[in-house]
Amino acid sequence: MAEIGYTNGYTTPLSISLSYIELFFNVTSYLFISVFCITLIKEKSFSRNLVIIMVNTAFTYLFYHVSRLTKLIFELWFYDPYQPPPDFTADYLVTITKHATCINIATIVVERIISTFSNINSGKKNCLKTIIFNYSSIILVALQWAVALMIFYLFIKGIIARSLPYLIFAPIYLLGGLIFALLPRIARKINEKNRLKQLQNLQHSLKNRYYYLQNVKAAEILNPIIVSVAFLSTVWIIIGTVRYQFIISDQVNSILRPLYFMIYSIEVDIVSVLLMYKSEWWHRLLNKHSCGSANQDKPKRSGTIAPVRDVDMYFKSYAW
Repeated sequence: MAEIGYTNGYTTPLSISLSYIELFFNVTSYLFISVFCITLIKEKSFSRNLVIIMVNTAFTYLFYHVSRLTKLIFELWFYDPYQPPPDFTADYLVTITKHATCINIATIVVERIISTFSNINSGKKNCLKTIIFNYSSIILVALQWAVALMIFYLFIKGIIARSLPYLIFAPIYLLGGLIFALLPRIARKINEKNRLKQLQNLQHSLKNRYYYLQNVKAAEILNPIIVSVAFLSTVWIIIGTVRYQFIISDQVNSILRPLYFMIYSIEVDIVSVLLMYKSEWWHRLLNKHSCGSANQDKPKRSGTIAPVRDVDMYFKSYAW
């Protein structure tokens, strides 16, 4: 608490206010993480994609702590009171790979939603939803390229600076970032094959059509949230790059610091809520204390429901 609003001996009313807002989002992040951990303990079955995301996060933080430990070892090894500590940006590179993975996940989700609505809204190519999703996909691909160029820039910078720790660990982190980026796509391909096998034996009953259309309705709600997480990740990377790679004044840094951590906390909140949204135990807990009747989840007998399509099965196979 004593360091709130304090950055290099310079404080401003704006930085102090942002720091308290940052503290609020950090507390809510810990709250959501705690509830999500309880959800994982109570849940009996895990989604394949959820496990992959958890493994991705675990390895990311493992790389992060290894890089921090390596930095400490090299600082003690080459300690010179008259020289600045060695340049070591590999730990920051790990954070970039984590957020690049978030952008990759958002891109895949948007692709699934675009294909879903392109089949449902057949003959409506100028539909507003289709236009929005198409532009979202283009922007997310551009963000992927921007993150890739930023990682390449840090890699070249480490080579030019001839930083021994960075030259040793940078290729490992680049390979780890590539694996993290491909994990969601690999999971999607595996799930698509499994769902195609189920689709061959599936009876197109009215109940199944209803639940597939419910997934599409959920996509309308989740898509803007997931896209916003990707944009927050990009802003987070840009702010971090400005703070750590360029020389800026203390006044600017005092404003960027709380924004930097606040955005990260908001992302944790959003992802935690989305993961809890997929939890059966969480749904049972909410339904137990809700006032609605249990018959509300039954499909309505209506002849206006469109027949199920293959792409709906693809959408259902993805983690979100």
